[in-house]
Amino acid sequence: MDEMIEDHITMQGYEASKTTLLESMRRIQQVVGGVLPDSVFLRELEALQETVEEDLCTVVVLGEFKRGKSTFINGLLGEALLPVDVTPTTATINAVLYGEQRNLTVHWDDGTAEQRELNKESIDAFSVEGTESLKGVRYLRLTMPVKMLEPNVILVDTPGVNDLNKQRSEVTYRFIPRADVVIFMLDATSPVTRSEKEFLSETFLSEGLERILFIANFIDQIEEEQSVYLDSLGNRLAAALGGRKQTVLPYCGTMALEGRQSNDVDQLEASGYPAIIESIQKLIQHGSQGEVKLERFRSRMQSLVTSIGREIEGRHKLLSASGEELDRKLEGMEILMERHGAIRAQMDIYTKDRETEMLAILRKSLLYFEQHIKEDMEFAVIQFSGTQLKEFVETHITMQIKRRFKQWIEQHSPAMIKMLQMLENQLVTALAKEFNTALHPLWTKSNLEDLNSSDSEITLTGADLSNTPIMAGLIAGGAGMLAMLLGGPLFLPIVGMAGFPFIQKHMMQDQLKKAKEKLLPELAAALDQVMEQFGIQVEQWLLTNIKLVRDSAENRYVEIVRVHKIRLESDISGMKHSLEEKQREKQRLLQVGEEISLWHI
Repeated sequence: MDEMIEDHITMQGYEASKTTLLESMRRIQQVVGGVLPDSVFLRELEALQETVEEDLCTVVVLGEFKRGKSTFINGLLGEALLPVDVTPTTATINAVLYGEQRNLTVHWDDGTAEQRELNKESIDAFSVEGTESLKGVRYLRLTMPVKMLEPNVILVDTPGVNDLNKQRSEVTYRFIPRADVVIFMLDATSPVTRSEKEFLSETFLSEGLERILFIANFIDQIEEEQSVYLDSLGNRLAAALGGRKQTVLPYCGTMALEGRQSNDVDQLEASGYPAIIESIQKLIQHGSQGEVKLERFRSRMQSLVTSIGREIEGRHKLLSASGEELDRKLEGMEILMERHGAIRAQMDIYTKDRETEMLAILRKSLLYFEQHIKEDMEFAVIQFSGTQLKEFVETHITMQIKRRFKQWIEQHSPAMIKMLQMLENQLVTALAKEFNTALHPLWTKSNLEDLNSSDSEITLTGADLSNTPIMAGLIAGGAGMLAMLLGGPLFLPIVGMAGFPFIQKHMMQDQLKKAKEKLLPELAAALDQVMEQFGIQVEQWLLTNIKLVRDSAENRYVEIVRVHKIRLESDISGMKHSLEEKQREKQRLLQVGEEISLWHI
């Protein structure tokens, strides 16, 4: 009975793979740390290990207000912690994680955080009718000793999906794309609403449905046969999801909470709670998101292991170098450090040229997009022949414009990320060539491009200088990072058109014609405002990431030069070391190199 009450969302397959990966990381750090403790790549492997250890499986709970989201989460937590009311109460994003101590952390938009005591009163203070100002609150982080969340499950409670504000956008584009499980709460006593259908069709048809659990709350209030009702509800959902019928799980939130608090297994069973826990567990264990994350971790580790292997091989060869050869290498390092200013200037010029090219491509695409969306929206208004122009503007026009912007982002973000990848590749390749030329001035161009064929002790490749975490973050975030721009006030000029006095709820044909004539220039002007703001934001996103890529390449290069210079100085000062000591170090390097060469994905 206790095992059932203390449901623990295990992640055997995913966690087992992570454990194996972490064991390999720790072993590599242990053996490499004994011979190259100052390795730049070793420090990055340590950072990757922390990332994997802190990796969370995210369960996001969505739904309109009055769907019982907070009651559902209270049932999972086993206590009535989150506020519940007949009116909308959840005003913040609440992230609940496992922790030995109960704690509440308020995260603000400016990046600061404030610790508070976790209790019902402190949470109620941040509800819609609470005493705390919600301005500037980004999200609340709650830690609790709840077995279900152990070790790395994060439960995210969200405001209602019909709240057209910044928080909805953040939920849609920050949490959903990376969620392992998305729980969409429905009200068994009411039909699927228009805003629910819009949210589902706009968000999940492109994101994929395999991670979604549809839960019908208040199932105890349905009088008809439960299986018949759920089948009917599944059909209604299919209409919003391109005809793809969905399974809907029955649930009674209040019954589940009571069952959790009283340890009543029969009541829990009747509430639908165990079946939901089992479904969440299966999605976490076998869902596609886990495999995507594991592949990203493995790829980053493989890149670092390859660089460490080259570093070990070069270090082994360097131990056989003469004092004259070491002096020459050190002189090359000093030249590189002296040339840092000139190299930086060259990087700035090159990056600025690529930036100009990227912005030209972006602006051309946005201009083309603006022309077509204006033509399409104008055509939609001209073709409209109904009587409810106000509803047409509020729903059809607004939804179509939002959808078109989202489609533009999904279509063009891969190309922009590809341009950033190309920029990084060009920068790190040039820096590696600069490094190798300074250390090996007699090398031919062919030899510089074929570093693996060289017998040299110290060489760099572009891969050694590439900042994999940054590029991995850009790729993983994908369209989601750009889509965050669609939140906030961006579409207010479009939404506000429905309030024009010449647009009435019901209009006769002669009124409609005049209203459409007035609406067309207003629509064009509103789209001008939206496109101008959108263009500014997209350009800023691109410029920020160009700078990030450029600075990252330079910083990595400078750090590697610094480490090699220190090593050479140490080798020169330690020339008095006996041949026997050098042989022992070389033997250790060989052993470590052989061991890490056996690691593979």
